[in-house]
Amino acid sequence: MNFQVHERASQYGTGSNNKRIGYAICGDVPDAARKIMTEDACHLLEFLQKAFEPTRQALLHQRKLRQKRFDAGKLPDFLPETKWVRNNETWQGARPAPGLIDHRLEITGPAHCKAWR
Repeated sequence: MNFQVHERASQYGTGSNNKRIGYAICGDVPDAARKIMTEDACHLLEFLQKAFEPTRQALLHQRKLRQKRFDAGKLPDFLPETKWVRNNETWQGARPAPGLIDHRLEITGPAHCKAWR
């Protein structure tokens, strides 16, 4: 599906204070979507768009800022507010078995495998 909900201003009534923001579905709407895009469904989409668009835009802006920090060389890290989880012993896995703590092996042949051919 490749259609979007776009904000549009509509004029209702005769006064200039009667402006209402509405939403229009733009693009090709598949037949399967037309069956479920009832008037009630469109009202729900309008409600969700109004309710969450500011938050969505703020999160997109934060994502862009974070990407700029990564592009500048900062590495991703854990959130500081979740440090208590990482430091809590009940959230840590068991120690490896003694035979697995220092498990070394020696590669004695070429790095290719005949089975891959």
